[in-house]
Amino acid sequence: DEITKLENKADELSIKYNCDILILMVDSIDGKDPNKYADDFFAANGYGLGEYNSGISLLICMETRDWAITAHSVKSDAGAQAIFTDDVTYKIGEDILSDLSSNRYYNSFDIFMEKVEFYLSNIRQKNFFI
Repeated sequence: DEITKLENKADELSIKYNCDILILMVDSIDGKDPNKYADDFFAANGYGLGEYNSGISLLICMETRDWAITAHSVKSDAGAQAIFTDDVTYKIGEDILSDLSSNRYYNSFDIFMEKVEFYLSNIRQKNFFI
């Protein structure tokens, strides 16, 4: 039930803002850097929407407890990468870390999507403040 709710919310937001939203839980990242693993997975599986193939992903590795939030775009100064800078992804990470550390994954993922929507909606309104 929770997975369906999260999938529906991610789909709605992705369509509304033309930015793919991906939450990826994996058993192992095979020793890779979490950011690199998330970027490679995003690209290899055809994610990305709009002119810049924009998207944002949250990766959780169950084996190592590593996690990463990465923005994706074909241009580093456009699309999701222009919105979800390192500072923004760091702030989103701070907002989900407590629940994530306590294995409250649904809460973490829901907060992740709320924060993603906050930044996407504010940039759309040209009222974007970090």
